Amino acid sequence: MANCTNCGGSIGFGRRLAGMKRCEACDQRVKAECGMALSQYDAAAKAVVDSGQVGPETARLAELKRAIAAGGQPFEPRKVAVFNHFLEQALADEVLTLAEEQRLNTIGSVLLTDQTMRSALVPYRERLFIAMVNDGRLPSTTNSSKLMLKKGEAGTSRSRRPF
Repeated sequence: MANCTNCGGSIGFGRRLAGMKRCEACDQRVKAECGMALSQYDAAAKAVVDSGQVGPETARLAELKRAIAAGGQPFEPRKVAVFNHFLEQALADEVLTLAEEQRLNTIGSVLLTDQTMRSALVPYRERLFIAMVNDGRLPSTTNSSKLMLKKGEAGTSRSRRPF
């Protein structure tokens, strides 16, 4: 007889046959916690966006993420939506300041994996470029063998941004 991974209690034959690892009581509790976490996730993500830094809000978001993952609910699209909402707010005035860019990077690193963040930024590349130029900043320069530089011109790459 198999035991529940949460409480160690017995798992019935039907649950084992279905591939379940938790008893019915633990499964209901985990699903309830997952539902609660899903309902609180948007507010916690907004707190991270509002603070713009790694702190207690980030720890709360990690707790919610664990509860949602334990319940087996996919929520990656929700995280991308929160990130995109902040990105839209940052680009609304068509200027991306250095502070907004740093905040965007912080929020992206808290909410998303690097790969997901890169994918989320793809549709915004042109708008990001224009917004950075409108702020008086040019994105990273590239070193191209096709480009002939005059004496004193820089052709080396600066630190790369994720977009």
